[in-house]
Amino acid sequence: MTKFNCSGNQIQKIPKEICKLKQLEIFECSDNQIQKIPKEINNLTQLKKFNCGNNKITKIPNEIINCVNLKIFNYEKNGIVIEQQQMKKYINKIHQSQQKYVDAELFTDNTILPGCHKLF
Repeated sequence: MTKFNCSGNQIQKIPKEICKLKQLEIFECSDNQIQKIPKEINNLTQLKKFNCGNNKITKIPNEIINCVNLKIFNYEKNGIVIEQQQMKKYINKIHQSQQKYVDAELFTDNTILPGCHKLF
């Protein structure tokens, strides 16, 4: 499985089993009641797009840095405050490469971005 969408389902927790999907490239879990991103997210090394916007998440786990292929990371409309310098650098790196990735790949397949208003 390369795409998983559980958006808009009142989910309160991301099951750790999702993080066992080694080939997952697109993970959409926006518009839920999720409070935490599991540290096991680091297993998703093929992840290119992670949309966890509009939840109740307050912290991004440092382990997400291991998601080396992540190009789009939408975490807006949460209570997230990025304090650690290493995480700030990682997020800035994603934001810098994000527009190039969107222009080159995502807009060629309109099924990938339904409902996305803002990418970061």
